[in-house]
Amino acid sequence: MRQMGLAFAFAVLFLVGCSGKHSLVNPEWKNAPDSYTVLVSRPFVGNPDDVADDLPEYTSNFEEWFSAEIATALEKRTEKKPSVKVELDENFNLVPLKFGKEAFLQTPIPNLDRISGLHGVVISIHPIKFKRKMEKHNSASGTTVDHWLVVNGTYSIVSADEEKILAYGLCYGISSFKFAMTKGDWENVVDDLAKTVIQDTPLEK
Repeated sequence: MRQMGLAFAFAVLFLVGCSGKHSLVNPEWKNAPDSYTVLVSRPFVGNPDDVADDLPEYTSNFEEWFSAEIATALEKRTEKKPSVKVELDENFNLVPLKFGKEAFLQTPIPNLDRISGLHGVVISIHPIKFKRKMEKHNSASGTTVDHWLVVNGTYSIVSADEEKILAYGLCYGISSFKFAMTKGDWENVVDDLAKTVIQDTPLEK
């Protein structure tokens, strides 16, 4: 089974000590590819009613909106249009890779036995979770409530041809609102998500 197993030790050896707050990038990765593929799993949404309110045409196929939106966000930030595909959860191998001195991150690596035709640089994002959060603040003048839309995920960037890990880490986005959430909040958090995926890599412009 091709799971890039031989590449893991090599990749981790070079990635340890090159970490930022949320990611690890192989220092040998110097050049941006001419093209790249993005694989995403079907996102989890904590409150589906929010999708019905803000993106009613995507109530039953939110992954279609997300895949198009992440493509737009990544193209804006890399100046290259990616090919984005929605994959089943089982098409990703969750591999524990070192993340800090003692921690390990369950990192999504594309299963090359289950996904055919992958070449070049491949970004995998799985799992992807959208949640609404709130926080109350009490003061002498009364109570105020802050609201956020938050998205969190785990990602890897690999060379499918070399079967080598180029980067991996945590990706996230957050957008605050006072009263009602809007379509713009969803767009903002996906743009933030894209930013964290390519940050400090050759793909970043």
